[in-house]
Amino acid sequence: MDGYTDNRYRTVRKTLSEELSRQSPCDAALALAAWESEAWLLLFPGAFPHVRPRWKVPAQLCGNDTGMLKDPKEALKTKLGAPTFRESDGALIAKAAYERGLLARPQGKNRSYDDFVAELTAWG
Repeated sequence: MDGYTDNRYRTVRKTLSEELSRQSPCDAALALAAWESEAWLLLFPGAFPHVRPRWKVPAQLCGNDTGMLKDPKEALKTKLGAPTFRESDGALIAKAAYERGLLARPQGKNRSYDDFVAELTAWG
């Protein structure tokens, strides 16, 4: 979304969700990551070393409301160290978080992630 989880986020999410529901004949969950999907990755700092052993998410990026971080992708690029974080690493980090059962225990908060999980949970 390239924006914070503020009132604008709520408006955009509501508009997109309504349109998705209107046009989709099946259940759908809107994954509207605020700022970027990298903000969601920061909820699972324990997954990073499983992708690149030298990576450790700095304490100042852990346990926060990651939906209020501006440009988390850039923060990861500059603060993780070598090798430099790339967008393509995101899928590997998400996979590592899933494989280690970290998705059920996010460290920190992100309203857009919580909204997405709530929509998926409502299916069950």
